[in-house]
Amino acid sequence: MWIITAYVNNKMTMFEFENEKEARAYSKKISGYKILTYCV
Repeated sequence: MWIITAYVNNKMTMFEFENEKEARAYSKKISGYKILTYCV
């Protein structure tokens, strides 16, 4: 599972994805500070 944690306007939002390709593609659409994490 891949998770993007995004901090935008002092708010934290998390998005879950099944694969890295999908997560990286969505990451490009998000503005602000973001962290991509792989969870085992």
